[in-house]
Amino acid sequence: MNIAICDDDRNYRYLISTYIKESKTFTSYTVCEFESAESLLFSSDRYDIVFLDVEMEEINGIEAGRIIRAKNPDCIIIYISGFSKYAIDSFDNEPLYYILKPINKERLFKALIKAKNKINRRNKKLIIPHKDGIVSVYIKDILYIEYYKKHLTYHCNEVKYETVGKVREAVEKLEDQSFILINQAVLVNAQHIKQISKLDITLNNNEILTMSVRKKLDVIKYYTQYLKEISI
Repeated sequence: MNIAICDDDRNYRYLISTYIKESKTFTSYTVCEFESAESLLFSSDRYDIVFLDVEMEEINGIEAGRIIRAKNPDCIIIYISGFSKYAIDSFDNEPLYYILKPINKERLFKALIKAKNKINRRNKKLIIPHKDGIVSVYIKDILYIEYYKKHLTYHCNEVKYETVGKVREAVEKLEDQSFILINQAVLVNAQHIKQISKLDITLNNNEILTMSVRKKLDVIKYYTQYLKEISI
């Protein structure tokens, strides 16, 4: 686990590093400190988590976050700032958390736990036997699962895999992995939902799926809770 702390205040860098150690969230990790966004961006290392101050000279944290996100889409960004007014500006960089100074230790601990859970979800795989053999896919890459005539089709970005199975079996395997049953035959990965409108669910790839009227309230409730869990 590679963690970067970027803040022009040495005291905050030390404090964050100390809290990371105290939290014991990660058993194995390295921490690198940077006093400017420039030094962080020029680093050749790839970081899993970046604590990023917003107000810095030359390149600020918002711009640095934009560059980091473009280079490393999977990087978890946690903003640190003395002002809440920058929170909205940070949304485009999809931060996991926005922590106000002075830093509350319990809030930082909570951010670390969220980061760990997100990383664990990202690294989990599912073994899918199919007609041509067997394949191991990252669960995060599954857009949705569709049931038809005793077969399950796993839609994964530009490929799909078909196997014999039932919806209930898929639900049992993925019920703790942010999947939502939107009707009797389709299980959707909440990570890939772009929008819910009436009975339509639009995915990030702009594919539109339809949920049943009976499932609508459950889907909205589940998805709302999911958004709260990943929000800053």
